[in-house]
Amino acid sequence: MELAYRLAVDESPYIKAIRANVITMITPVLETDGRDRQVDVYKWHLANPKESWPPVVYWGKYVVHDNNRDAMAATLALTRNVINFVVAQKVQVLHDLHESVPYLYDNTVGDGPYNAWVDPILTDEWQLLGWNNMSEMTKFGMPGAFAHGTFDTWSPGYLMFIGAMHNGISRLYETFGNAGADTVERKLQPNDYARTWYKQNPPLPKTMWSQRNNNNYTLTGLLTALSYFSDNNKLFLKNFYLKSKRSILKPRVEGPAAYVLTADDPRPGAQAELLRVLQRQAVEVSRATAAFSVEVPAKKARPADKAAEAGAGIIIRGGVARGEPRKTAGRSRIDLWDIFDRAKLDELRGPDEPRTSFLLRFTLSHPHCDTTIIGTLSPQHLNDNIAVAEKGPLPADVYAEAKRRLDLAGERVE
Repeated sequence: MELAYRLAVDESPYIKAIRANVITMITPVLETDGRDRQVDVYKWHLANPKESWPPVVYWGKYVVHDNNRDAMAATLALTRNVINFVVAQKVQVLHDLHESVPYLYDNTVGDGPYNAWVDPILTDEWQLLGWNNMSEMTKFGMPGAFAHGTFDTWSPGYLMFIGAMHNGISRLYETFGNAGADTVERKLQPNDYARTWYKQNPPLPKTMWSQRNNNNYTLTGLLTALSYFSDNNKLFLKNFYLKSKRSILKPRVEGPAAYVLTADDPRPGAQAELLRVLQRQAVEVSRATAAFSVEVPAKKARPADKAAEAGAGIIIRGGVARGEPRKTAGRSRIDLWDIFDRAKLDELRGPDEPRTSFLLRFTLSHPHCDTTIIGTLSPQHLNDNIAVAEKGPLPADVYAEAKRRLDLAGERVE
């Protein structure tokens, strides 16, 4: 509410420029029941200062939930209210406020992998707003503000993504709250105050922290973002128009432009629920009044298929990545095993079957593999590879499942 008051009555040129160029709409508390629960717990803490006070893990009164994980399914009324508001008001920026880490984490720039349906214009806006925030807060002498972190921008489940997925800009702050109004000494772990490439002005190892500090950081970050948006309002308005236009062009050019759900679905109830979720997200849903046909473009032939059809032999090199993982220049073995982990291929290995053995048999399972070149570290390593090769390819069902899992993990297999 302090932000609302300052924006309404402050006559400084800085605030007047924001007021003249930006419409700011504020929801003081999104989950009112959860706030009441937090207040009750804090009052208990005040009455029992020597006791360990129970944290509020989930915030709903009528349903156990985390309302920052509901942006896709929109199962909660509060989530649907946000979606309806963002769509109806053509909101350009949805800025969510949280508490967790020292001192202010602009949880917007994020880290990979980036969702393919996030417009590159939006990722550029994340960078513009995030790094401008860090620059300005550093000039104000406020340590511990940083914009890069471990949150990934693949899953649109966070509440702020309601803005991103409707052509706006998603933003989120994590500030160093104390879960109450106490002023307490906070000591950090070395990794929290270490200086890194993205945290050039790290937080202090030890400090007295209060709700006032928390508010100062949040307000400064918000006002800095509002000021930058005010100074560049025409740029962001043009970007909003372009993102809206490109959201129509992308499916038209790349596809899919639409999904067809058949009337004879064996699970009509599940289909109906899916359609209701899509409608909550403002997706157009229509029902055909007559039978129709859709021409689906044929899939492009893969290079290996073309080569095989032409009678060429196929040699696969590096299919097993030359042994167990270790750091090397370029694409490391650790990266390769990260893909292996994400695809959960360990679940498909035989009893006591090493990962490298599984990969060799996976390589030999390729329908067009005539020869595979395998690096060896020793004569014993060579003998082990020969023994694995003599087992032959993976069972067809295991090979198909491995390909499916790799595809879901973002690793296309030719």
